[in-house]
Amino acid sequence: MSTHDFLPDRPAHVVRRNRLIYVATVLLAAVAVGGAMAVELTPLVAVSLAVVLGAMYWGWPLLTALPNVAVGRAVALVIGAAALLAAAFGSTAAVAYVAAVGVLAVYVGEMIRKDGRVRLLSQVIGTYAGGVLGVSAALWLSLARLPGGFELGAVWMTGMAVVGIASAFVRGPLVAVAAGLASFLGSAGMLFVFPDVPRWPVFAFAVILGILAWGLEKMTTQMLSQGNAAALVSFALVPFCAMGVVGYTSALVMF
Repeated sequence: MSTHDFLPDRPAHVVRRNRLIYVATVLLAAVAVGGAMAVELTPLVAVSLAVVLGAMYWGWPLLTALPNVAVGRAVALVIGAAALLAAAFGSTAAVAYVAAVGVLAVYVGEMIRKDGRVRLLSQVIGTYAGGVLGVSAALWLSLARLPGGFELGAVWMTGMAVVGIASAFVRGPLVAVAAGLASFLGSAGMLFVFPDVPRWPVFAFAVILGILAWGLEKMTTQMLSQGNAAALVSFALVPFCAMGVVGYTSALVMF
C-alpha cells in the first residue's frame, strides 16, 4: 500500500509539515534525554523525561480517540508522573507498584466522569495504555541509575534519533530494514565515544526497533496524512516511551 492510498485529498504541504513535526519530535526527545545521559546528570534525565511525557499525554486522548479527553489525559498523566517519581526516588519495584495502582486510578477516573460514561471500555483501555507507556518511559531513568546505564542509554538514544528519520521517509516492509540499519549505524557511531559499551545490545536494539517500525508502518503513513499536530507528536513519542522497558531489561542482562 502506497502513501497515496492514505492521501486522496491531502495537500502535499500538509504531509511535508507533518513529516517535519514527526522527525523533529523524535529528534528533540532523543537528543534531550540522550544528551542528559551523555553528561551523566540524573536530574536532567528526569526533567527531560517529564517534558517528553507531558508532550505525549497532551495529544494521547486525541490519538486514541478517548470519549472523555480531560479525564483520560489527567489520569494517564498522574500514572506517568507517579512512575517517574518512583524511578527517581524509589526502586524498580516502586515503578511496578505504580503500574498496579494505575488500574485503580483509571477506574477512579471513570467514577468522576459526568458524561454518562459513554464508550466505557475504550476509555479504560486507552487511558491505562497511556499510563503503561509512562511506566515504561520511567524505566529510562531506572536505566540511568544502573552502573554503565548512562553510556548505554546515550548510545541507544542516538540510534532512536536516526530511526525517527528513517521511519518518516521509508514505506512498506523495507522500513524494517531501514529502521534497523539506521539504529545500528547511529548507535554504533556512539561506540567511539563510549567504547566500553558491549556491541550485542546495539544489534539487539536495532532488530527490535526495525520490527517496531514495520509494525507501525501503516499507522505512521496514516498519521503523516492527518492534520492534528498534538496527536502526531504523541504518536511520534510512543516508540520512544515503549522502548524504556526494553532498554532497562536489556541492561539487567548486561549488568
